[in-house]
Amino acid sequence: MAHLPNREEHNTIRLASSALEQIAAHMASSPAAEVCGVLLGKKAAGGMHIHSYRGLRNVAPDPLHHFSFAPEDWIPYCFESSELIGIFHSHPVTAPVPSITDKEQLPEFASMISVYLIGSTAPLSEIDSISEKKKGMVNEYLPDSSFPPGAIPIAAAASPAIYSICHISSPTPLYIGSYKVAQQSCLSSSMTNAQQRPYILAPAVLHIY
Repeated sequence: MAHLPNREEHNTIRLASSALEQIAAHMASSPAAEVCGVLLGKKAAGGMHIHSYRGLRNVAPDPLHHFSFAPEDWIPYCFESSELIGIFHSHPVTAPVPSITDKEQLPEFASMISVYLIGSTAPLSEIDSISEKKKGMVNEYLPDSSFPPGAIPIAAAASPAIYSICHISSPTPLYIGSYKVAQQSCLSSSMTNAQQRPYILAPAVLHIY
């Protein structure tokens, strides 16, 4: 009998440790400004698999608080790469929780991606306090799961999508917010066209392999 993915598998993101190292190195290269890039991989049994990361240039006017892909870097992945599965950007001084701007930008990418990761090296106290304030801004659903070493929720008070990545050899901890791009359920009978439904970032389980 063919394996049928369960609900948890649909909400699982599997990130290769080599891709995680690429993300960490990109963040370390620009600690005071947001860095951004694309996640390459595929959907498969057991969830969404990310095998590599490619950093892109951030051309936002205010890179400390925002990111904007350089068009000449981003466009080739939109039209020439069958492995584009998600995007990543960092929050240099705040928790890896989607900001208002992040959610406003989401429609620009949402139809092309399934995974949305945010990285942060902010102190744990900052992560906890900001996550608690923003809990209402993200979908609270998180499937029940056992978490392997290297990818565990940082605290009960934090957003359920934030993970502490413990095995990176770095002078500061690295926290990853992992989200699945989804479309909100229809709220009324008039919203029958999928294109009319807004995209949301739903917390997802993160596994490092």
